[in-house]
Amino acid sequence: ALTGAIHRQHVEAARQRKLGQRDQAMANYAEALRLKPEHLGALEYQGELFLELGDLSKAETNLDRLATLCGRCESYEDLAQAITVYKARPKS
Repeated sequence: ALTGAIHRQHVEAARQRKLGQRDQAMANYAEALRLKPEHLGALEYQGELFLELGDLSKAETNLDRLATLCGRCESYEDLAQAITVYKARPKS
């Protein structure tokens, strides 16, 4: 049952993020990570949301957590790429 709840939180957060409902998405990622702090997908997507909100430091914290949990797994690589793109964009 717990795995299902975590999955629902993660999926709902991803849906909300795509709809621009960032506050709700952040709350659902936080809940998914409260239930399972090592959830790779939630760490990756929450990190991407941090970038959307302009919080590079928190995104890099999630990247560090992913590195500890899974090395250079797909979630790590995807967030690392998003951070690279974020850093390369023109500053306004």
